[in-house]
Amino acid sequence: MRAMVKAAVDRSSGQLQLFAGKWFITHQLIKYIVERAPSLTALRLVSCFKVFSEPLASAIRESPLMELRSLDLDSVYHTVGELTDFLENCPVLEVLRVHNCFVVHDGDKHVLRSKFPSIKTMTLECDDDFWYDSDSETDDYDFDHVPDFEDETTDDGSL
Repeated sequence: MRAMVKAAVDRSSGQLQLFAGKWFITHQLIKYIVERAPSLTALRLVSCFKVFSEPLASAIRESPLMELRSLDLDSVYHTVGELTDFLENCPVLEVLRVHNCFVVHDGDKHVLRSKFPSIKTMTLECDDDFWYDSDSETDDYDFDHVPDFEDETTDDGSL
């Protein structure tokens, strides 16, 4: 999937305007897209873990998302600091939707709204049923590990 995304980005010749991805997106892939898609106007990520890393923040500082007007994050693991680093390099962002992201809490809404007053529509929400019990299996989930397809092999080594 990642190779297909890279090929599609390359074929767009810098004209990619909308990108939506789920699960398989890594910070390396987002960095690849950002570096090669100066016309990106909308980005939607769903269930992507650890995509807002320092390498991505560095890439965006070097090549800000000058056209990005809409950012939609659903069940994306990040800190408010990582999100802030990203947003600081999106000068024309008008719409921000953050839904069911693990570490964006109600208190963060005021901070983000005051820091980015030019964002016209900012939705920061978390469903009540999103939070898990402390006995949940997710307590042991390693959010720092983003599986690659190479990780998804069977006992005999095949995919």
